Order: sequence, then structure tokens, then C-alpha cells
Amino acid sequence: MTNSKDILANNIKNLLKMQGFSREDVANGIGVKYTTFCDWAKGRTYPKMEYIKEIADFFCVTLNGLLEEEPDYETCMNAYREEHEPKGIFNFYSLYEINKLHSVPDDLKFLDNVTVPYQWDSENELFMGLILNDDSMSPEYLKNDIVVVTKKDTISGDGDYIIQLLKNNSAKTYFRRIKTIDDSIAIIPLNPANESKDVTKYLSITDFKKKYKVLGKIKRHIRDFD
Repeated sequence: MTNSKDILANNIKNLLKMQGFSREDVANGIGVKYTTFCDWAKGRTYPKMEYIKEIADFFCVTLNGLLEEEPDYETCMNAYREEHEPKGIFNFYSLYEINKLHSVPDDLKFLDNVTVPYQWDSENELFMGLILNDDSMSPEYLKNDIVVVTKKDTISGDGDYIIQLLKNNSAKTYFRRIKTIDDSIAIIPLNPANESKDVTKYLSITDFKKKYKVLGKIKRHIRDFD
């Protein structure tokens, strides 16, 4: 029988991967030392229940999502949402999909709302969500995954961004990995065999600013498991 420390550690590992967070993100979010959280995440030590509740709130799951062996994470997240949405624990931001009609000036189409924990608003940031419509960023991000980004209009370090290519009074939206290499910017689809046949592009910083608009940097990755 798996012990409680190992069960918690395995669930933390799975939730980190599912939601796109690092251990440092969680440690900062719940206000504990990085090394302390790492000990919990590796099954070395076991936290007090008050911290388990803090971790559950960070991942927006019920306690079952941390304490049960092989829990259904989607069920745990839905149950958490149902319990907390009426109490104002979540705030709502726009969720978009990419409109495939090339004649529209901006290919982002409002679809629904995406919920984010109320704690995020204390950071004085704005957010938006995007449903991914291709396999360009697989296997890390799959088609129909949702990415929630912090709205930004500039590149703030390497990472995964929603950007728009501006051309002929229109905008085409992409979700891509951005890396700064010397005085150049690389725009990288993680899947070299992607269905869109998109390839890594290298631009000077000046050309990137002329051709692209930055919309936001990844904050959370959401995937539905059938």
C-alpha cells in the first residue's frame, strides 16, 4: 500500500504537469520556503493539514485531488469550482478561440469565460484564455488545451506567449515559445512536424516589434482528460 507522503507527492507532480506550474510557483503562492515545498513534492516530509488545504486551493482541487491514490483530477477541479464560484473565490476573464475565417481583421473570437483564482487579482494583472487549435506546441500543449496568459505587450524573458502577426491590416494569432538569442528573437513551434508546417523563425528584436504584437505570457495550462 502506498504511503500518504508518496500519494501526496505523486498528486503534486501530476497537478504541476497538468497546470503548467513549477514548484517555485506553488511555494511562492502558498507562502512557504522552496526547499520546504520540494520536500513535500518529493515525499520526504508530510505537511500539516493547513498547508495541504493551501496547496489544494492553489491547484483549485478538492482535498481528494491531493490525498487519494489516483484521483480523477477533472472531477476534483469541477467539484472545487462548484463549491467556490458562488462565494466569489474565482474571477472571470475572456476565453477566445481562433477564427479560421481569414477575412476577419482579428482572428480571435470570444467563446466563453475562463475562471482564475481570486488571489491572482491581488497581483494587479489581467488575464485571457485561448483554446489551442492545432498541434504546433505538442507534446507539451495539445490541440484543444486551454492556456491562460498574463496580459503583456512586451517579451519579459523566455517563455510561452500568445502573439499576433500583423499584416495587411489583419492579425493572425499564434501560441509559441519565445527565446531571446543575443540580439535576435526565436519564435518556436515545439512540434517540428506540426500540421500547419510552421517552422522556427529568427528575427531581430527590431523586426519582431514591427511584425508582431505580444498579447500575453503563459500563466496556467488546462487540459481536459476524457
